[in-house]
Formats: sequence, C-alpha cells, structure tokens
Amino acid sequence: MAKTELYQTIVTDIRQGFWPPGKVLTQQSLAVHYQTSRIPIRDVLVRLQAEGWLVSQGKAGVKVPELCAEQAEELCLIRLQLEPLMLSLAAPALNFQILGAARDCLLLAEQANLPALTRGDLNWRFHQTLYEAAAKPMLLQILNQLHQRVAMYLGFQELALNYQQRSSDEHWQLLSLLEQGDVPAAVTLLHQHIAEAGMLLKQHLAKEPV
Repeated sequence: MAKTELYQTIVTDIRQGFWPPGKVLTQQSLAVHYQTSRIPIRDVLVRLQAEGWLVSQGKAGVKVPELCAEQAEELCLIRLQLEPLMLSLAAPALNFQILGAARDCLLLAEQANLPALTRGDLNWRFHQTLYEAAAKPMLLQILNQLHQRVAMYLGFQELALNYQQRSSDEHWQLLSLLEQGDVPAAVTLLHQHIAEAGMLLKQHLAKEPV
C-alpha cells in the first residue's frame, strides 16, 4: 500500500471511529492490521501526528486524541476569524457557475443513507467551492488544514447532537443569500452558523467527555 493511500485509509478509520478516541496504537500493530511494513507506517505516523490525528503515547505508541471541549472552542474561534473573511473576499467573484457547483454539493449531501463521513466532506466542499473564488491560495490552504482538525469532531457532532438537519438548513440559507447578492447577511449567517455549532459542541463535550 502506497504511503498516500495508507495515510488516507488511517484517517478514514479514525474519522469513522474504527480507531476511537483514546485508542493506543503502535507501529507494529498498525503494520499488522494494514498488512504493510513498519517503514511506511512510521513515515505516515509522522504526518498524522503533525496534523493532529494522533498524539504520542509513551515511548513507542501513539494515541487517537480524545475529543476536547477546549480544543473545540479554539477551533471555533479560529474559524470565526477566517471563514467570514474568506467569504467576504470571495463574494465579488461568485457567479452562476460557482454557486451552481456549491448547490450540487448540498444536493449530493442530502442523498439517502449517505455515510456521515461522506456528508461531512461534501459540506466542507460546499464551503471550499465558495472560498476558492477569493483567489487567496495561502488562506485557502490554512482553511483546508483547519478543516482537517475540525473533521474529527464532525461525525460526533452530527450523531451526538443530531445536528445534520440544522446544518443542512443553514447551508441552504447561506446559498440563497449569496444567490440574492445579500453578502452582509450571508457573512452574518456564516458567523452564526460557526459560532452556534461550536458552542453546542463545546457544551456537550464539557458535560460528557468522550
């Protein structure tokens, strides 16, 4: 298995809960499970730790980090600063084609029996499609990296807080405002969307640590 494929497979397994928060792993156990040698496992673990998917545990192990109310709050605060800014920068360049592509993401996310992991990726793709219009590659790269950190909370938020329908409704409202050209209202809604979801997640994690 190539390193890129191995990386994606492990990330998917973490996001789907196959490797749950708190699970301790070793190079040897991962090599056996994924039927590969320890060398690619070692290299992939370096990247996974750098991106926050895993943290060091003891001398030879790594651990899937437990969901943390403080980290959820910090991620929310960063998003609140960057994403409304990115949408404001992108708004003048949004056109029928871009908004149509964003609509397609929302339609795909509403398909029946869609896994939470796929739905989360489509929801991010909706935002990313809008942000790309800003033509700010460095800022977009930062947001993509931020999304990687946020992603580990998305499935938990959807299942534990039953947040899927509310999130979908707010995405459609955001798209409608952009189609109407009401950029200030769209930016305000995006800010509220991020802030309220972050507050609910923080409160839930603070009361019920995973």
